[in-house]
Amino acid sequence: MSVRLSRILLALALVALQPIALAATAIHNVNGYTSTDDGIVEFDVIVIGDDGRIVAIGDESLLEGHPGATRIDGGGRTVLPGLTDAHAHVTSLGFLETQANVAGIDSLEATLAVVRQFAEANSSAAWIEGRGWNQVLWESNAFPTAADLDAAVADRPAWLRRVDGHAGWANSAALKIAGI
Repeated sequence: MSVRLSRILLALALVALQPIALAATAIHNVNGYTSTDDGIVEFDVIVIGDDGRIVAIGDESLLEGHPGATRIDGGGRTVLPGLTDAHAHVTSLGFLETQANVAGIDSLEATLAVVRQFAEANSSAAWIEGRGWNQVLWESNAFPTAADLDAAVADRPAWLRRVDGHAGWANSAALKIAGI
């Protein structure tokens, strides 16, 4: 990252963190992009209110409506919306919608029932994938086995990640493909 870009990003961060007493700030001469329900929106100017929140985006004519705003020349740099994230793994959350969700289930048997139902409902899926099992919630506290998962899905490979993503559970078909 260039020193100049670092300075611009630092300026943006400082603007966002300033107390309510700040005057409005207009950052202009940018290649801005943001996402809305209607798709990607491009902008050249971004106006940040005295509370640190974005109040407007638009073209250079937007500056006329904010004559008292402190102006920062963005130098033609690209501006994208920031993501304030508590380590959510957004992509993984999206993929979970296409997989068997077994999070929070308090028994091996109930977990296998959900996997079985998912496999039946997705009979054309080449693999059955899922996430969220947690053996600590189960009475035995024992890690599940391939034989356990075979009882729910034996006709094709199955792979489920543990709730924390640090362990996996495969059935015999998946293990065979992996050469195990």
